[in-house]
Amino acid sequence: MFLNSYISGMIPSAMSSHLHKLVSLDLSHNDLSFEGNSFENLLGNLTQRRELFLDAIDLSWVAPTYFQNLSSSIMVLSLSDNDLHGELPEGIFRFPYLQKLRITDHDSLEVNFPKSNWSSPLRSLEVFSVNIARELPLPSSIGNLRFLEVLDLGFCNLKGSIPFSFSNFNQLRYLDLSGNQLHGQFPDVFGNLTKLFHLSLRDNQFSGHLPFSVFDLSHIVYLDMSQNKLVGSLPSQVSGLSLLSSLDLSGNFLSGRIPPSLFTLPSLFDLYLNDIKFTGPIDQFDQPSASSESVYLMNNEIHGPIPSSVFALLNLTSLDLSSNKLTGISEPNNLPNLNKLENLDLSNNTLLSFKKGLEELDLSYNRINAIEADMFSKLKNLRLLDLSHNSQLSLSTTNNVSLFLLNLRSLSCSSCNISEFSDFVRNLEGLEELVLSYNRINVIEADLSNNSIQGKISMGQSEGWPSLTWLDLSNNVLTDIEHYPWKNTINLSNNDLDGLLPKSLMNCSQLEVLNVGNNKISDNLS
Repeated sequence: MFLNSYISGMIPSAMSSHLHKLVSLDLSHNDLSFEGNSFENLLGNLTQRRELFLDAIDLSWVAPTYFQNLSSSIMVLSLSDNDLHGELPEGIFRFPYLQKLRITDHDSLEVNFPKSNWSSPLRSLEVFSVNIARELPLPSSIGNLRFLEVLDLGFCNLKGSIPFSFSNFNQLRYLDLSGNQLHGQFPDVFGNLTKLFHLSLRDNQFSGHLPFSVFDLSHIVYLDMSQNKLVGSLPSQVSGLSLLSSLDLSGNFLSGRIPPSLFTLPSLFDLYLNDIKFTGPIDQFDQPSASSESVYLMNNEIHGPIPSSVFALLNLTSLDLSSNKLTGISEPNNLPNLNKLENLDLSNNTLLSFKKGLEELDLSYNRINAIEADMFSKLKNLRLLDLSHNSQLSLSTTNNVSLFLLNLRSLSCSSCNISEFSDFVRNLEGLEELVLSYNRINVIEADLSNNSIQGKISMGQSEGWPSLTWLDLSNNVLTDIEHYPWKNTINLSNNDLDGLLPKSLMNCSQLEVLNVGNNKISDNLS
């Protein structure tokens, strides 16, 4: 019987007596209530039942011990997101024919695994996102479940180490132990788990060396061991993972070089090796993967130039090499090959030059000293450019850059030690956000917070940037503004403005926020 069409109402107590031959019952995702002892009778009277689905219905009033009355012939039982609370009897794991058990998304359900003699034909065990009151270790008896194909115990407050009996899972295809408090060395059992296609151990406290045998799992598609305490290096050659599409080892304490063969895996879409301790240069590699779309290597200690083979990953859409010790690009003329690239972050390195076309470009915390037109000749679609914290940057010699940045909406050059800049900023007609704070500008060519702008801004000086929607002139020494052409948000706080506000403010029909706090204004705004 399938009642998964969102029905509501009361199930009468007599119903179960008419359904004694029912083999499968699905009451999931309905607004149901049960008359009298109808639920308990339902569990006890359906002696032929093989499948029972009770997902996303309100069972907050049901004692978990009721499930001990299930027919011993039950093969599939699903109890997800139904507000069960209390202690689930251990016997629920021991039904002799049970092949699939799913208990997920419970905040206050205590689950106790059998500690011994746990033998079952289970093929799929999913106990996911269950707030187990007593933080339990995994019993070694779990290894007796030799037929398991799916084991998902994520986010269950499990503690302790992984029993070596995991080596018995030679039929296992899906293993997820993420979000627990498991610790210690993960036993090198992967040689027996040859059918795995999904492995997630993220957000635990595993330590010790990463078992190299994990790189011999020829069927693996998804591999995530991030946010642990793994140490050591990766194997110098990784070539057997032909089906791998996502690899995440971020947030560990691994060291050494990144194997260049990782960039050649034919099916790899996403590579996360950030926040580790990788050193050494990135070596050149042959046969770059045609599948790679995202590569994240930020927050390492990688030095040397970026090899040209990185820019042969032609399907890249995101590349983050920020916060390393990179010193340049070996063949910058190859950068335009990445015509699908949308996000590139090379910030906080020691790069000296750059050119490329994309939508967002972060070059902050480098040593860029000049902006030249040929650097941006390919940047037709660039919308965001961050050049902040380049202490040697000069805008005074910039020529014709604005001709190539027609779609630029956001420009940041804060903390660059700039004292003056050219007309290229004024000519960016589509600019909506300009951040030039914490510089040394003392002439009125642009509007900046935390500078030394003094006196009056005339009408001629305030014209330009017709699309600008956010302007911060705070923390300067302004005494008057003759004209307000800007819209949406203006911050003029902490200046020396005094007297009446200009009547031109009345024409700012699109103005949403005006901050003139901490000035000497005496206008009553009437």
